[in-house]
Amino acid sequence: MKASPLAFVIAAGILTASLQSGLASSDAPLSPANRSSAVTAAAHPEAPLPTLQQVREIINASAKSPVGEGGQLFMRSANLDQDREPEIAAYTNGAVHLGMFYLLDRQGEQYRLIAEKAWNVPHFAPERWQFDRFDASEWNSEPLQAAGTVAGKRLFEVINRTGGTGLDSYEVHLCYLENGTLREAWEGVLKQRVSLPGGGMHLQYGSYQVVEGGEQPVLLVWETTGQAPDGETLNRLLQAETRMQQYVFDGSRFVPADNSPYAAVTQFLQARVQGNQAQLVRTSSAELVASTPWLSGPANPHPLHYVIEAAQSAGDGVRYRVLLLIGSEQTTLAMEQEELLVEQVGAAWRVTSVTRLAQSQLG
Repeated sequence: MKASPLAFVIAAGILTASLQSGLASSDAPLSPANRSSAVTAAAHPEAPLPTLQQVREIINASAKSPVGEGGQLFMRSANLDQDREPEIAAYTNGAVHLGMFYLLDRQGEQYRLIAEKAWNVPHFAPERWQFDRFDASEWNSEPLQAAGTVAGKRLFEVINRTGGTGLDSYEVHLCYLENGTLREAWEGVLKQRVSLPGGGMHLQYGSYQVVEGGEQPVLLVWETTGQAPDGETLNRLLQAETRMQQYVFDGSRFVPADNSPYAAVTQFLQARVQGNQAQLVRTSSAELVASTPWLSGPANPHPLHYVIEAAQSAGDGVRYRVLLLIGSEQTTLAMEQEELLVEQVGAAWRVTSVTRLAQSQLG
């Protein structure tokens, strides 16, 4: 895969930063700017914020997964879009990987539930992506800047801690509001620990940076992966590798910018995780989909997560070994290894064959 000199410079610097930050802590997700934003927002005098009990009632009136009796509910207010009224983010905490995230927006004379996600949210940062925004006056003498936008969208970050048997993962979701609807511009992994059969762990650390300017906003994403035979002590990180991926904003989402084997396998795997059959057809050959119905069969669960473990040249293509974690949002049922061959078809790279290597049941 060809990469520009800029990509190599960024990747080299990021490898050092990723490892230093990642090895320093085994419990907190890696973040390029480890600081929280002040997000308290004063409500319009004529539209006071609802109380916590009122928020609970609003959620339970229409939620598919209401807040249970006795369940603890947390809430924060922040202006996430362009109107004057702040939105309300609320969430519940169950076990370490269990929780619900709710978003309320003022519509007309009252707040209404506009989104609910099965996310356990240890971190919610409406201005996290904007690293050059000055902090409040008690910390910085520069005047507090107005919240900025990317391509007209005011992005905010939501972290979801998820996992199950043998898996602990911190996922980042870059979101925005559009016409009262929650949209996801990009999702990725900040930190992931996968217990391997026979002992040890597969570790992944990652981060991202939004770069404005030019014709399109650019999202730079990098990840460092490796094997830790000593578990979480991280005395050794074997087969460590750092990759950088560049994305551009297509008007609704950040999509891979380069035409490379790695981008092709990433798109293919993301389509399977999301269960979007139309995207699956677009990112693979018709023959591949027809010959492997287990990829999209309704009786088979889609992979919950994936880890691209290794790559090697194979003729005119690249062969990737992938670890799939299959289950639900709360439980990992099985781990499966497979091999994906990526070859150039016309002017684009495509996944042309999938070979199962091994499968282990968990739990």
